[in-house]
Amino acid sequence: MENNIPYRAEITFSYAKLYCTGSPFAKQLFLRGLICYNHPPMEKNQPAAAQTVLFFHSQQRDRGPAEEKLRGIYRFARACNWKITVLEAPKSPAEVRSQIKAWNPAGCIVDMNESSRYFTSASLCSTPTAFLDFDDRQSHGKTFRVNHNPDAIGTLAANHLSSLGVKNFAFVGYTHEWSWSEARMRSFRQHLGKNADSFTSFDFPAGTVVPAGTRKRFMKWLSNLPLPCGMLLADDGLGGVVYPACAKINIKIPDDIAILGVDDNERFCVNLNPPLSSILLDFRQAGWMVAELLHRAIHNPALNPFVMTYNPLGIAPRKSTALKISKSNPIAEKAQKLISELAISGANADAIARHFSCSRRLLEIRFREATGISLLDAIRNTRIEQVCRLLRDRNQAIGTIASQCGYASESALKTYFKKRFGMTMSQWRKRQH
Repeated sequence: MENNIPYRAEITFSYAKLYCTGSPFAKQLFLRGLICYNHPPMEKNQPAAAQTVLFFHSQQRDRGPAEEKLRGIYRFARACNWKITVLEAPKSPAEVRSQIKAWNPAGCIVDMNESSRYFTSASLCSTPTAFLDFDDRQSHGKTFRVNHNPDAIGTLAANHLSSLGVKNFAFVGYTHEWSWSEARMRSFRQHLGKNADSFTSFDFPAGTVVPAGTRKRFMKWLSNLPLPCGMLLADDGLGGVVYPACAKINIKIPDDIAILGVDDNERFCVNLNPPLSSILLDFRQAGWMVAELLHRAIHNPALNPFVMTYNPLGIAPRKSTALKISKSNPIAEKAQKLISELAISGANADAIARHFSCSRRLLEIRFREATGISLLDAIRNTRIEQVCRLLRDRNQAIGTIASQCGYASESALKTYFKKRFGMTMSQWRKRQH
């Protein structure tokens, strides 16, 4: 550990065995001001301090969501005088017991998939514990847990991809060891309903390197998909497998397959070409909720375990689900081009319609036939995509964005943005950095 790192008892990061060894994840959190380093409790006669709460986190879980969860946990911890100590995934129940004895925590928070089976009542020494996105099949209703809402994810995905006018759909996820992937697939399929002419899915092994045989089977599955197709990925990380496979067999994104991810993890989304649209989950709220749940478990030992759920905030639209209009529908093609050019200048549906000799009603019919959405929805999507692009630039003043994106007033944009994303523009910007 570097000598110039301050030792403060706020948020701490350590490893199960090598307390003095840092990691890229830990250093990134420190540089962002999210955590501080602290010595582990090695001396018996140290003066009493804040209550210690252990946060077990797996590096196999994405860094971006983990940071957001920690921010939510930290906000709650400050009010409770907790010291959050982040530990790596254990390799056995004995290692869990060893950590519990070493730290003597008031409680534990567990956020991992592959090692969750090690956290039994015996290994935890009956320490109050709350789980994040925990496999419900393992718990049998006997654990405090905060899980995402797969039904809300499936609804958003089905509505968004159906609005593109496609009738064939696919899901790429993980094998049944990760039940959350299966739950997202079932919800997606259910909410597609009669909008789907066909539906198919493919599962990769959970938490392991993809074997060559599985990649070969995936390529065959991908090449047999009916096109055009709308595809939901169980999480953004799968884009790193799907995109190269599409390129290898000359499937174009989004012309042939419109792809939507989950988590809105910019580490993956913006580094793909085209950038991946994604469902944004409220990980910070999840962190707050699991800390609150643990607090209740600590102070009420007789409380029966139960589950709480957190919801997605909306969709971050990018080029992977951009509308593509067939050249067999020249009216819709021209309308989409005009919307792309004029929407952010303030043009509304009537202004677009004035460029056509046909009636506004016929224009709407032809456009909806090609895209599955109305002229107004297309204009709104174009404007909000530009809003999101400008918000990612921290040098861009929020007060000037409305006038650059075609909104009549700043208040009109604020109202629409809050309705669509469930948060203010300032809050959305903070989550991107």
